[in-house]
Amino acid sequence: MRPKRQLARPVREIRIPRTFAEPREIAIGAVVFDGDAEMPGTVRDIVGDYVDLERPTGRAWRARFRRLRPATDWERRQLAAVGALHRQQQKGLPDRSPRLVAPPARYGHSRWRVQGP
Repeated sequence: MRPKRQLARPVREIRIPRTFAEPREIAIGAVVFDGDAEMPGTVRDIVGDYVDLERPTGRAWRARFRRLRPATDWERRQLAAVGALHRQQQKGLPDRSPRLVAPPARYGHSRWRVQGP
């Protein structure tokens, strides 16, 4: 008789916080997750039922407070990582992504090549 196979362990349960019931529950500077934009942002202002959010890259948008929820720890780390990456790119450090380079005109063809690491 064959031994029973062990079943895989269940995936760790992720607890997603509930949405806000009122705008006054949201603090300026808090990190929240916008369900419509599907990304976290930092609260900059609250105007009635709307909340102004901003990303470290400078992208700003307005969302209804009922579509927001507190960000999870992972989403907070994601926002911090985006900010760190944006600051690094703004410093003028070389970007490691490949670039398409046009061929010299003297060859008379339009074959593009990839240049990069």
